[in-house]
Amino acid sequence: MPQLLPDPPFDKGTSVDPETARIVLRLDHAISAFRAGQASGVPSLDSALGLQDDTDVSKRWPGVDSGRSPRVPRRPDRVELTILTALADTYGAELLTNASLGYALRLVARHGGVTFVQRVLWGESATDVQLSVMLTAARAAFTQVTLAFTKVFLAEGEGVIDEFLAKHSEFEIDARPPNYDQIKDVLDARGFMKTRPDVGGLDGFFAARLIRAGQ
Repeated sequence: MPQLLPDPPFDKGTSVDPETARIVLRLDHAISAFRAGQASGVPSLDSALGLQDDTDVSKRWPGVDSGRSPRVPRRPDRVELTILTALADTYGAELLTNASLGYALRLVARHGGVTFVQRVLWGESATDVQLSVMLTAARAAFTQVTLAFTKVFLAEGEGVIDEFLAKHSEFEIDARPPNYDQIKDVLDARGFMKTRPDVGGLDGFFAARLIRAGQ
């Protein structure tokens, strides 16, 4: 029986190159195996185990532990399949054999596609800057992913704030910041500022102001 190919990443009318779809299908199975503690069967991903570890990622991205993040699904979800499609469109079959690209796949497998894209687009550490330079050709596609799944990337921001507050009870969210009157239309009930392309034509953006509790 032939294997089913992943759904088109952005909408059902989007055409996916058959070779890209085959690569994504293989990566879907490989990352699922990796997350289950099994050999992935993809040379680039398995060889990436010999590259410098990224166990200090939690120091740069709160909410991401040194192992598999609790928010990472057992199998790549629709967002991650879209990210893998962007990588496959950009790098083709080299994605399956190149050890440096395998390191990028390992980051997706360990920490999730959302965190991976955040690091490529906005990471500030030396490691993240090197990662961004290595994946320069895919940055435009990743930006499109963030626009296509704005709510997912905004929700990730909420999770980071909630985990920080759980560990630092001396802080709280300022639900009425000093510029409240200017931004109240994009503040939610908790005080999170969120903008989306489908609301006012703004880019997807998340922000929160934290203050000392009781101030």
